[in-house]
Amino acid sequence: MQARSIRVTLLLLLTGVLCLVLVASALAWRAPTRSEQQAITRVAERAPHAKRAHVHVSDIRVSTVGPWADATVTLYFGNAPDNATDILHRVHGKWINASLGTAGEWCVMPTKDQRNLGFSAGYPCHR
Repeated sequence: MQARSIRVTLLLLLTGVLCLVLVASALAWRAPTRSEQQAITRVAERAPHAKRAHVHVSDIRVSTVGPWADATVTLYFGNAPDNATDILHRVHGKWINASLGTAGEWCVMPTKDQRNLGFSAGYPCHR
């Protein structure tokens, strides 16, 4: 009887670990390489909303399942900072701005990339 309870406990533990591994792999974005960081920063700094503002790009994350990335863009108009999320898409080896904003900008990406980068699956994209 005790051997059976040990087997059940091990099976439950193994199942729990497997679930954690699957969840972790779904949120497996990565940090950019140095060249990606430079290219993404250069593109994000030239976002249409930036115009004459000082721009700071931070928190760059690159999807491991598709050619997408996101970054936090802080625009400074005088001393007032304004944060936004920039969604970037790599097309033919070049990063381009796909969307910039504060709500739902990740809807331009496929769902698998949204999940990979940790965006809310409950947001009503295209509804």
